[in-house]
Amino acid sequence: MANQSAAERRRRRRRRAAAPAPQATTQPAVSSANADKTKVHPIDIASPLKRLYAFGIDVLVLYTIILVTKRIFGDAVWTPDTAPIDIFIILGYFVFSTGFFGRTPGKWVAGLRVVDEEGRDPGVAVAIPREVAGRLVATIVAGIGLAWTVFDPKRQGWHDKIAGTLVINTPDSGGTGFLRRWFRIESSKEK
Repeated sequence: MANQSAAERRRRRRRRAAAPAPQATTQPAVSSANADKTKVHPIDIASPLKRLYAFGIDVLVLYTIILVTKRIFGDAVWTPDTAPIDIFIILGYFVFSTGFFGRTPGKWVAGLRVVDEEGRDPGVAVAIPREVAGRLVATIVAGIGLAWTVFDPKRQGWHDKIAGTLVINTPDSGGTGFLRRWFRIESSKEK
């Protein structure tokens, strides 16, 4: 009986040795740092005109915020004495929305998104240098760093180059279909 079990063990070892090795997966492992940024957006670079449109909407939103807070708080905000707090609010608008959502409300309406070079949402760690240091450098030289998007092949301003970001078109928001989706109007293409 001991001989049978030893013979059986040898057969099992031979079968395991002859069995094909399990196939290795070809998908790259996602690091824990990028685990929350796994969605990769297709890179479709936005035009400078569309970016200007999105910035115009952001200026209108910020102006509305300024008017409302000025009406509520009076001289406690938006005066020369409160300039540091006011600048913090404006930068917070851009850093918070870009860092957490990948776009400002203006970019959302225009159908744009800020992504890193690989097409993932940038996160707050990239949004801070882009929106604070990058915009300061791009604007302080008479706006040349912002106008750079017209001449750059990747349509990057200096603030994009500093942070390693791109502004792309997103088919899932904004653009010409924004109002149609907002009011649930059917188009002739969908019929």
